[in-house]
Amino acid sequence: MKEVMAIVRLNKVNQTKESLADAGFPAFTCRKILGRGKKSVDMSVVQDIMDSGVLPVSAVGETFAKRMEDEMDIPFIKVSFFGIDDTSDSLMRIAYAVGDEETIRKAKEFTESERNRLNGFVNKYKKNLEGKRAAIYVGGGFKAISLIRQFKELGIETVLVGTQTGKKDDYEVIESLVNKDTVILDDANPAELEAFIKSTKADILVGGVKERPLAYKLGIAFCDHNHERKHPLAGYEGVVNFATEINLSINSPVWNFIR
Repeated sequence: MKEVMAIVRLNKVNQTKESLADAGFPAFTCRKILGRGKKSVDMSVVQDIMDSGVLPVSAVGETFAKRMEDEMDIPFIKVSFFGIDDTSDSLMRIAYAVGDEETIRKAKEFTESERNRLNGFVNKYKKNLEGKRAAIYVGGGFKAISLIRQFKELGIETVLVGTQTGKKDDYEVIESLVNKDTVILDDANPAELEAFIKSTKADILVGGVKERPLAYKLGIAFCDHNHERKHPLAGYEGVVNFATEINLSINSPVWNFIR
Protein backbone atom coordinates (compact mmCIF):
# COMPACT_ATOMS: atom_id res chain seq x y z
CA MET A 1 0.00 0.00 0.00
CA LYS A 2 1.45 3.36 -1.03
CA GLU A 3 1.21 6.34 1.29
CA VAL A 4 0.67 9.91 0.11
CA MET A 5 2.60 12.72 1.73
CA ALA A 6 1.30 16.26 1.11
CA ILE A 7 3.86 19.05 1.36
CA VAL A 8 1.82 22.21 1.81
CA ARG A 9 1.74 25.54 3.61
CA LEU A 10 0.45 25.24 7.15
CA ASN A 11 -2.93 26.88 6.59
CA LYS A 12 -3.73 24.45 3.73
CA VAL A 13 -3.17 21.29 5.78
CA ASN A 14 -6.81 20.77 6.78
CA GLN A 15 -8.21 21.32 3.28
CA THR A 16 -5.60 19.01 1.73
CA LYS A 17 -6.24 16.28 4.29
CA GLU A 18 -10.00 16.57 3.79
CA SER A 19 -9.70 16.36 0.01
CA LEU A 20 -7.45 13.29 0.17
CA ALA A 21 -9.62 11.56 2.77
CA ASP A 22 -12.88 12.30 0.95
CA ALA A 23 -11.39 11.04 -2.32
CA GLY A 24 -10.69 7.68 -0.67
CA PHE A 25 -6.92 7.65 -0.17
CA PRO A 26 -6.32 5.03 2.51
CA ALA A 27 -3.22 6.51 4.14
CA PHE A 28 -1.45 9.82 3.97
CA THR A 29 0.71 12.20 5.93
CA CYS A 30 0.13 15.94 5.69
CA ARG A 31 2.60 18.36 7.20
CA LYS A 32 4.24 21.71 6.73
CA ILE A 33 7.81 21.37 5.50
CA LEU A 34 9.01 24.90 4.78
CA GLY A 35 7.65 28.40 4.78
CA ARG A 36 8.17 31.65 2.95
CA GLY A 37 11.77 32.83 2.93
CA LYS A 38 13.42 29.64 4.17
CA LYS A 39 16.49 28.73 2.12
CA SER A 40 17.18 25.30 3.61
CA VAL A 41 15.11 22.26 4.46
CA ASP A 42 15.55 19.65 7.16
CA MET A 43 15.41 16.16 5.67
CA SER A 44 15.19 14.61 9.13
CA VAL A 45 11.46 15.34 9.29
CA VAL A 46 10.81 12.43 6.96
CA GLN A 47 13.33 9.94 8.30
CA ASP A 48 10.48 7.98 9.89
CA ILE A 49 8.67 7.57 6.55
CA MET A 50 11.54 6.80 4.18
CA ASP A 51 9.68 3.84 2.73
CA SER A 52 9.83 4.25 -1.05
CA GLY A 53 6.06 3.71 -1.15
CA VAL A 54 5.50 7.29 0.02
CA LEU A 55 4.34 9.58 -2.78
CA PRO A 56 4.93 13.28 -2.01
CA VAL A 57 2.36 15.71 -3.40
CA SER A 58 4.09 19.08 -3.61
CA ALA A 59 2.02 22.24 -3.51
CA VAL A 60 4.70 24.69 -2.44
CA GLY A 61 7.61 22.54 -1.18
CA GLU A 62 8.97 21.64 -4.59
CA THR A 63 12.57 22.07 -3.48
CA PHE A 64 12.03 19.65 -0.62
CA ALA A 65 10.13 17.18 -2.81
CA LYS A 66 12.90 17.19 -5.40
CA ARG A 67 15.46 16.42 -2.70
CA MET A 68 13.33 13.52 -1.52
CA GLU A 69 13.24 12.24 -5.08
CA ASP A 70 17.01 12.66 -5.55
CA GLU A 71 18.14 11.40 -2.16
CA MET A 72 15.44 8.84 -1.30
CA ASP A 73 14.19 7.79 -4.73
CA ILE A 74 10.64 8.85 -3.79
CA PRO A 75 8.74 10.37 -6.75
CA PHE A 76 6.57 13.46 -6.38
CA ILE A 77 3.67 15.09 -8.19
CA LYS A 78 3.17 18.85 -8.37
CA VAL A 79 -0.54 19.59 -7.97
CA SER A 80 -2.95 22.42 -7.27
CA PHE A 81 -6.06 22.39 -5.10
CA PHE A 82 -7.48 25.70 -6.36
CA GLY A 83 -10.66 25.55 -8.45
CA ILE A 84 -12.94 22.73 -9.53
CA ASP A 85 -10.87 21.53 -12.46
CA ASP A 86 -7.46 21.69 -10.81
CA THR A 87 -8.65 20.04 -7.59
CA SER A 88 -10.41 17.23 -9.48
CA ASP A 89 -7.52 16.68 -11.90
CA SER A 90 -5.00 16.68 -9.05
CA LEU A 91 -6.90 14.09 -7.03
CA MET A 92 -7.18 11.82 -10.06
CA ARG A 93 -3.47 12.18 -10.86
CA ILE A 94 -2.64 11.17 -7.30
CA ALA A 95 -5.03 8.22 -7.50
CA TYR A 96 -3.49 6.94 -10.73
CA ALA A 97 -0.01 7.38 -9.28
CA VAL A 98 -0.99 5.32 -6.24
CA GLY A 99 -2.27 2.74 -8.72
CA ASP A 100 -4.76 0.96 -6.50
CA GLU A 101 -7.99 0.16 -8.38
CA GLU A 102 -10.22 0.79 -5.38
CA THR A 103 -8.58 4.14 -4.72
CA ILE A 104 -9.02 5.15 -8.38
CA ARG A 105 -12.69 4.14 -8.28
CA LYS A 106 -13.39 6.11 -5.09
CA ALA A 107 -11.51 9.13 -6.40
CA LYS A 108 -13.51 9.08 -9.66
CA GLU A 109 -16.83 8.86 -7.82
CA PHE A 110 -15.90 11.63 -5.41
CA THR A 111 -14.50 14.07 -7.98
CA GLU A 112 -17.45 13.56 -10.34
CA SER A 113 -19.91 14.11 -7.50
CA GLU A 114 -18.15 17.28 -6.33
CA ARG A 115 -17.74 18.58 -9.87
CA ASN A 116 -21.48 18.21 -10.53
CA ARG A 117 -22.41 19.80 -7.21
CA LEU A 118 -20.08 22.77 -7.60
CA ASN A 119 -20.75 23.40 -11.29
CA GLY A 120 -24.36 24.06 -10.32
CA PHE A 121 -23.24 26.38 -7.54
CA VAL A 122 -20.80 28.33 -9.74
CA ASN A 123 -23.37 28.68 -12.54
CA LYS A 124 -25.60 30.68 -10.18
CA TYR A 125 -22.91 33.35 -9.99
CA LYS A 126 -21.96 33.44 -13.67
CA LYS A 127 -24.80 35.76 -14.65
CA ASN A 128 -23.34 38.34 -12.24
CA LEU A 129 -19.72 37.82 -13.22
CA GLU A 130 -19.54 37.13 -16.97
CA GLY A 131 -17.78 39.95 -18.76
CA LYS A 132 -15.90 41.11 -15.68
CA ARG A 133 -12.13 41.60 -15.90
CA ALA A 134 -9.55 40.38 -13.38
CA ALA A 135 -5.97 41.35 -12.58
CA ILE A 136 -3.77 38.81 -10.81
CA TYR A 137 -0.54 39.62 -8.97
CA VAL A 138 0.77 36.86 -6.71
CA GLY A 139 4.05 35.36 -5.57
CA GLY A 140 4.37 32.16 -7.59
CA GLY A 141 3.51 31.26 -11.16
CA PHE A 142 1.77 28.03 -10.19
CA LYS A 143 -0.84 29.91 -8.15
CA ALA A 144 -1.36 32.42 -10.96
CA ILE A 145 -2.06 29.57 -13.39
CA SER A 146 -4.69 28.12 -11.07
CA LEU A 147 -6.31 31.52 -10.60
CA ILE A 148 -6.59 32.08 -14.36
CA ARG A 149 -8.40 28.74 -14.66
CA GLN A 150 -10.60 29.51 -11.67
CA PHE A 151 -11.65 32.85 -13.11
CA LYS A 152 -12.53 31.11 -16.38
CA GLU A 153 -14.84 28.81 -14.41
CA LEU A 154 -16.64 31.95 -13.20
CA GLY A 155 -16.82 33.54 -16.65
CA ILE A 156 -14.26 36.23 -15.79
CA GLU A 157 -11.51 37.25 -18.21
CA THR A 158 -7.98 37.67 -16.88
CA VAL A 159 -6.63 40.88 -18.41
CA LEU A 160 -3.45 41.18 -16.35
CA VAL A 161 -1.35 38.53 -14.63
CA GLY A 162 1.95 38.95 -12.85
CA THR A 163 4.13 37.05 -10.40
CA GLN A 164 7.12 37.80 -8.23
CA THR A 165 8.89 34.45 -8.52
CA GLY A 166 7.46 32.85 -11.66
CA LYS A 167 9.73 30.72 -13.83
CA LYS A 168 10.03 30.55 -17.61
CA ASP A 169 7.84 27.45 -17.88
CA ASP A 170 5.19 29.11 -15.66
CA TYR A 171 5.00 32.07 -18.02
CA GLU A 172 4.74 29.77 -21.03
CA VAL A 173 1.70 28.09 -19.46
CA ILE A 174 0.22 31.47 -18.52
CA GLU A 175 0.63 32.73 -22.08
CA SER A 176 -1.20 29.66 -23.39
CA LEU A 177 -4.17 30.27 -21.06
CA VAL A 178 -4.84 33.97 -21.60
CA ASN A 179 -5.86 36.13 -24.54
CA LYS A 180 -3.30 37.70 -26.84
CA ASP A 181 -3.83 41.17 -25.39
CA THR A 182 -3.51 40.10 -21.74
CA VAL A 183 -0.67 41.91 -19.97
CA ILE A 184 1.88 39.53 -18.39
CA LEU A 185 4.27 40.99 -15.80
CA ASP A 186 7.33 39.68 -13.98
CA ASP A 187 8.16 41.19 -10.57
CA ALA A 188 6.54 44.54 -11.31
CA ASN A 189 6.87 47.54 -8.99
CA PRO A 190 3.75 49.28 -7.59
CA ALA A 191 3.84 52.09 -10.16
CA GLU A 192 3.97 49.63 -13.07
CA LEU A 193 1.20 47.51 -11.55
CA GLU A 194 -1.01 50.56 -11.08
CA ALA A 195 -0.47 51.73 -14.67
CA PHE A 196 -1.39 48.37 -16.17
CA ILE A 197 -4.44 47.90 -13.92
CA LYS A 198 -5.70 51.24 -15.21
CA SER A 199 -4.95 50.46 -18.86
CA THR A 200 -6.61 47.04 -18.74
CA LYS A 201 -9.68 48.39 -16.89
CA ALA A 202 -9.69 45.51 -14.42
CA ASP A 203 -12.72 45.15 -12.13
CA ILE A 204 -10.89 43.22 -9.41
CA LEU A 205 -7.31 42.66 -8.27
CA VAL A 206 -6.26 39.38 -6.65
CA GLY A 207 -3.07 39.61 -4.64
CA GLY A 208 -1.51 39.70 -1.20
CA VAL A 209 -1.94 42.16 1.63
CA LYS A 210 0.50 44.63 0.05
CA GLU A 211 -1.71 45.01 -3.03
CA ARG A 212 -4.92 45.79 -1.11
CA PRO A 213 -4.24 49.55 -0.72
CA LEU A 214 -3.51 49.86 -4.43
CA ALA A 215 -6.82 48.25 -5.40
CA TYR A 216 -8.80 50.51 -3.10
CA LYS A 217 -6.86 53.55 -4.27
CA LEU A 218 -7.94 52.73 -7.83
CA GLY A 219 -11.55 52.09 -6.76
CA ILE A 220 -11.69 48.42 -7.75
CA ALA A 221 -12.56 45.26 -5.84
CA PHE A 222 -9.88 43.18 -4.13
CA CYS A 223 -9.46 39.51 -3.16
CA ASP A 224 -6.85 38.71 -0.52
CA HIS A 225 -5.13 35.48 -1.63
CA ASN A 226 -2.36 35.25 0.96
CA HIS A 227 -1.46 32.25 3.12
CA GLU A 228 -2.88 33.49 6.42
CA ARG A 229 -6.53 33.64 5.43
CA LYS A 230 -9.17 32.55 7.94
CA HIS A 231 -11.49 31.21 5.24
CA PRO A 232 -9.74 28.70 2.95
CA LEU A 233 -9.66 29.08 -0.82
CA ALA A 234 -8.14 25.64 -1.39
CA GLY A 235 -10.05 22.44 -2.11
CA TYR A 236 -13.72 22.09 -2.93
CA GLU A 237 -14.68 24.15 0.11
CA GLY A 238 -12.43 26.87 -1.27
CA VAL A 239 -14.38 26.95 -4.55
CA VAL A 240 -17.48 28.00 -2.64
CA ASN A 241 -15.58 30.59 -0.62
CA PHE A 242 -13.79 32.01 -3.67
CA ALA A 243 -16.91 32.33 -5.84
CA THR A 244 -18.87 33.91 -3.00
CA GLU A 245 -16.12 36.39 -2.17
CA ILE A 246 -15.46 37.38 -5.78
CA ASN A 247 -19.16 37.95 -6.40
CA LEU A 248 -19.64 40.03 -3.25
CA SER A 249 -16.49 42.07 -3.90
CA ILE A 250 -17.06 42.85 -7.59
CA ASN A 251 -20.78 43.54 -7.23
CA SER A 252 -20.65 45.55 -4.03
CA PRO A 253 -22.80 48.70 -4.35
CA VAL A 254 -19.96 50.78 -2.89
CA TRP A 255 -18.29 50.97 -6.33
CA ASN A 256 -21.28 52.93 -7.64
CA PHE A 257 -20.40 55.79 -5.27
CA ILE A 258 -16.63 56.06 -5.83
CA ARG A 259 -16.15 55.47 -9.56
